[in-house]
Amino acid sequence: NAELALEAAEYLLCDEEIHMERWQTAVANMSWGGRMEEIIPHLILYGAHNPGAMDAFVKSVKLLGEKIDVLIFSAVSDKKYDQMVAYICENLDVDTFIVTEIDDWRRVQAEELFEVFKKNTDREVLCKKDIKEAIETAFQKRKDGEVYCLGSLYLVGMVKNLL
Repeated sequence: NAELALEAAEYLLCDEEIHMERWQTAVANMSWGGRMEEIIPHLILYGAHNPGAMDAFVKSVKLLGEKIDVLIFSAVSDKKYDQMVAYICENLDVDTFIVTEIDDWRRVQAEELFEVFKKNTDREVLCKKDIKEAIETAFQKRKDGEVYCLGSLYLVGMVKNLL
């Protein structure tokens, strides 16, 4: 997204002198809520609500060399959540997955997410409908790595409101 914005700015400002240092500073200081956002120590939010965003998440985690002890996941029913779950189970080394539910009529029931995870991983999968309970359980399970809240942007917003 940043690269696309810079390309657009360069195109629109084609008659002006380009100040690369200014653009580098702007990008370096950019913050995008809900994307690798550490809301409290060791709790990172990432709103990845489609397969493309899930791929970007996995690449980011690998690039950063992050260790994920616990991943909390929730989704809405009109997204390809089964595909996203399969992808993260195949591509990330996570000790424990916790499925939870968002407060929205489009939510995927935690029990359904639990079954999808169980089909895709032999790692521990826990079902905690209540987000607060999911976070508390995640920190009980956390060792020396990170806890990620991943999936629906509704989940990101609800965790922010909760904390």
